[in-house]
Amino acid sequence: MSRTDLRPCDVPWGWMLGAACARDEYRDLPWITDSHLVAPRDVLAMARVCAGCPMREVCKVYVAQARVSGGFWAGADRNPSAVRRDACAAERAAEVAV
Repeated sequence: MSRTDLRPCDVPWGWMLGAACARDEYRDLPWITDSHLVAPRDVLAMARVCAGCPMREVCKVYVAQARVSGGFWAGADRNPSAVRRDACAAERAAEVAV
């Protein structure tokens, strides 16, 4: 089986134990909730958690291999319709930080 033929069940999950989102203090964030149901403040909180995650690059590889199409992974909303919303949220956060 080539790397591009992997199914989600073929990708090892052990790396997730070291991910920032697996820490007790962040488990209540809506990591796998449909994006239209997530409050903008939670999107920003998840983005901050991901920004400092030691597993972010591994997470990006997982997302690509498993063809993840929902939830918040590797610092971004994986719902294709949410791409524009993520960009707008990032712009608003940058404006607030100034």
